[in-house]
Amino acid sequence: MVVETEYYDLIDVKPNASEDEIKKAYLKKAQKIHPDKCPDRSEEGIKKATEAFQHLNNVKNILLDSNKREIYDRFGKSGLENNNSNGDDGGHPFANFHQFFGGQGFPFNMGGGQKPKPGPIRQHLKVSLAELYTGKNVKISLNQQVLCCKCNGKGTSNPDGYKRCNTCSGKGQVVHLRQIGPGMMQQIVQPCGNCSGKGKTIAKEDMCKQCDGKQVKVEEKEHFMNIKPGMDWGMGFHLEGKGHQQPDNDQQGDIEIQLAEISGYNPSNFRRQNNDLHMTHELSLVEALCGFNLMIYQLDERKIYINHTKQNKIIQPNEVMKITGEGMPLLDNPGKKGDLYIHFEIKLPKVLDEARKDVLLKVLPHSQQSKDEIKEFSRKVELEEVKNQPKNFNDQSQTYSHSQSQSHSQSNFNFEHEIPNPGVQCAQQ
Repeated sequence: MVVETEYYDLIDVKPNASEDEIKKAYLKKAQKIHPDKCPDRSEEGIKKATEAFQHLNNVKNILLDSNKREIYDRFGKSGLENNNSNGDDGGHPFANFHQFFGGQGFPFNMGGGQKPKPGPIRQHLKVSLAELYTGKNVKISLNQQVLCCKCNGKGTSNPDGYKRCNTCSGKGQVVHLRQIGPGMMQQIVQPCGNCSGKGKTIAKEDMCKQCDGKQVKVEEKEHFMNIKPGMDWGMGFHLEGKGHQQPDNDQQGDIEIQLAEISGYNPSNFRRQNNDLHMTHELSLVEALCGFNLMIYQLDERKIYINHTKQNKIIQPNEVMKITGEGMPLLDNPGKKGDLYIHFEIKLPKVLDEARKDVLLKVLPHSQQSKDEIKEFSRKVELEEVKNQPKNFNDQSQTYSHSQSQSHSQSNFNFEHEIPNPGVQCAQQ
């Protein structure tokens, strides 16, 4: 015995009507009150027609759901409201309406939902500084989910192989009811375990032998990318529509590749800062004073020769000099490059005999304290060597490192897999 019949009256059926009778009556009523057939085309008229159509759709959902229909029959609308089961899914008012026409669509323009795109495949591609300097073409292989080619992603070659799941009646989910008080029921909605939430099952004898009825399989796919000269770690590639495939989904997922740092050819030990390169070179005292010759091995294996023997310039400790146009290529203008900065360190001898001291005192300027200053002192001391050198608090020179100079951080990409450079097939430009 039902406590109220308002919903049955709205669809023009009796309380004991079957699902087929409810569906037929709903379609007949829906075509009559559809907003596209509303004679009042004003904004207010269309709004009221849409609300009425949505209410009709919600009522249909309740009466076709055995659990919700049971609550409505026993407790009426108040029972549904207490259990938040009034059928309003907050979605499109015409959602699921096309199902009553066998998937062929409704004769009116209703719109409709679309399955979300599969999640992206995210990977790191490790490249060296030299590869970023010269650029290269890369071919990578990824394991991807693709539709089974034998059954065309259907899971079966038998057109009648799919049957409605008996556990969830084709809904893809099951509802468990629990009474938590007088006139109050709690429902727990869970995906159907028998059909994995699909609402349909395949008999074992009808399953595709290649994918075992799973509709998809994993295959190795090759993708090609062009690393342009001047690119940087943290940059990447977005391959739209090249990722995972899913059954009953026209959209294909994306692939996101991010460049990550790996050691490689770098005999001059360059460090990168934006479009510039930095290196450190140690000079002896004689070289700093009298000049030097230096061979720099560039990242593209060119040799750059520096002859600093004829200049009168004396290199000072921690001095920085540069070579214009020998930095990283500019990504937006490969014909131009940044600069190469050389940080000089002066290595002094640890000991010096008296003869050499006398020579240096004669040829090099130096300060000498007066005899009066020497007489006036509080304590005479000797310097001692320090084995563990403390931090130099007066050192204002910058430390050029990629981790400090780049605003990006590879930790933002929490990928499950890495693509090591040695395992990647590539062709040098």
